[in-house]
Amino acid sequence: MIYLKTFLISLIFSFSNMSFAQEEIMRLIKSVNNLKAKGNLIESIDSTKKLLTLLPKSNVNVLYYDIAKKYGILKMADSCFHYLNLAFNENIPIKVLSEPDFFNVIDDRRWKIIEENAISKYELKNGNFINRNLVKKLLRMHLKDQAYYFEIELIEKNFKETEFLKYPIWVAKSYINEQNQAELKDIINKYGWPNPKELPGDASLGAFLVAQHCESLDEQILFYNAYKSANYHDTLSLQNLAYMEDRIRLRKGLPQIYGTQFEINDKGETIYPNVQDPKNLNKRRKAIGLKEIDKFND
Repeated sequence: MIYLKTFLISLIFSFSNMSFAQEEIMRLIKSVNNLKAKGNLIESIDSTKKLLTLLPKSNVNVLYYDIAKKYGILKMADSCFHYLNLAFNENIPIKVLSEPDFFNVIDDRRWKIIEENAISKYELKNGNFINRNLVKKLLRMHLKDQAYYFEIELIEKNFKETEFLKYPIWVAKSYINEQNQAELKDIINKYGWPNPKELPGDASLGAFLVAQHCESLDEQILFYNAYKSANYHDTLSLQNLAYMEDRIRLRKGLPQIYGTQFEINDKGETIYPNVQDPKNLNKRRKAIGLKEIDKFND
């Protein structure tokens, strides 16, 4: 999946030696990004549509997808599904099913068609899933877990006093998280912790995200123990367990082991609170495939 920012940068280079419409293209690219950053999604969509008229047809699919996501945020379902189908011509990549910008349209009957198309396409290439319904549930849990972060970031960028404005969003996210956690419990009771070898990456990640974002420490520990006892030895599982262990330990007032939990201070520096045996931190990270931390500020 190509992200819009990367795509637009590539467009800048591809048009760097052209004079025709270059100035207008550059203006529209800047307009698309600036308007979205300010939350003016309709205006950003309008700029994107104008940009479409100036580009070769081979370059428009990423822009169609970007428009679909913005309409999804705006809960304009008809336009969202129209541009989503234009972007992929029904050959929907499975990654679309975990895209949080579509949170407001997942209860639309057309989303089920999108799910079926995406999963069928994936199975044609990779073989049939052992449990199709489980894959759908986990992908949807992933999508729901990541919902509303765009709105939260928008508030943080554009307002000085943000807590009051963010409060109703966090209340909504708390409700979503509770639903996800109840569903993950049900999945674990039926199947155990989902096997990453039987799932696409975003579905496996969905289970981890739900567990990692538990407000209840006791429930988070239960999820961690279920994941750990499943005894998966793939690199991603080892790293996910490290993130969960560090978060649980900090919540208990204990030092973290792998330095996966960090904060950004007022100077823009990355701070790793309460790390056990800092001198050997990178050895422990390397053992589970995590990148070394170049500059360590405890």
